[in-house]
Amino acid sequence: MIQAAPDGWNGGDDPSREWSGNTNTEVGGTGTALGTGYANTSAAVAQNATADRAITLAWNYSNNSKEDWHLPSQVELNELCKYARTQTTGDTEVLCDSSGSLRDGFANATYWSSSELGATGAWSQGFSHGNQANLTKAGNRRVRPVRAF
Repeated sequence: MIQAAPDGWNGGDDPSREWSGNTNTEVGGTGTALGTGYANTSAAVAQNATADRAITLAWNYSNNSKEDWHLPSQVELNELCKYARTQTTGDTEVLCDSSGSLRDGFANATYWSSSELGATGAWSQGFSHGNQANLTKAGNRRVRPVRAF
């Protein structure tokens, strides 16, 4: 299971940031499955720890003495999208879609995952429609840290 950072985790709305400080070099070996987000985020931070980017914002977040927050993997982000849209979670084969109402605190926008697609792209997901896409790491997308438990 994953837990999302609470509404207002960053002092306001979910921030919109570039993926990392290095948008042209592949971290390599990032996974897409449930449970891979922590390792993905750790590897990306080890490669480039530029402050105030999606990767480092998620990695540096702490709440209730928990410091294992990270940017979700592609599958974890899909589960987060389903939660945000009040859809049934738990079946990772089911994709988020535009049904359901968006919970307070989530933006009707595109969010980053920690799963890369090459040197310049990473998986993202639109919380307005549920579509997943490979977008350029240099673009600004929303950030919501998660943790596994």
